[in-house]
Amino acid sequence: MARFHSARFSLSLPFPDGPRWRIDDHKTAMLRATHAATESVVELVMWHEEELMNRAKCEERAREKGFGERAGDEVEDETAQFPAGWDTRVWIGAEQDANKTSTGHLFAFASFIRKCLYFHFATKNASIAVVSDRLALARLRVFGEVRLDSFDVAREKH
Repeated sequence: MARFHSARFSLSLPFPDGPRWRIDDHKTAMLRATHAATESVVELVMWHEEELMNRAKCEERAREKGFGERAGDEVEDETAQFPAGWDTRVWIGAEQDANKTSTGHLFAFASFIRKCLYFHFATKNASIAVVSDRLALARLRVFGEVRLDSFDVAREKH
């Protein structure tokens, strides 16, 4: 899978069928990528807070910012330490509209000291099995392979 590097958020993430994704990392507060062929969208934003954070506080702040309104019936709700060392909640849900089109969502809210990360993947298809497969791919191979740039902590010299 092709990887996209966001200098703004100091991370990279893979996209299946990489060149066919349209990625915007500048027009809004979040990185937004769309894949027309699969009616899929990825949204990601990271920000700093003044206080110490945890996944629940980051989820609350994300909702205050207008990110992360869950949709559909819950399929899975898990906590994880991903990216490495981060306190993360992953929520997966699915819904079906009146035309029998299924939509799947994967939301992740993560915290690390005073940083918060919000990730959302959404996809549509007439087949719930196809939506389910795409959600699994997004969980394991897209969000599951987000890589943060390394950083050095400045230390005082004595």
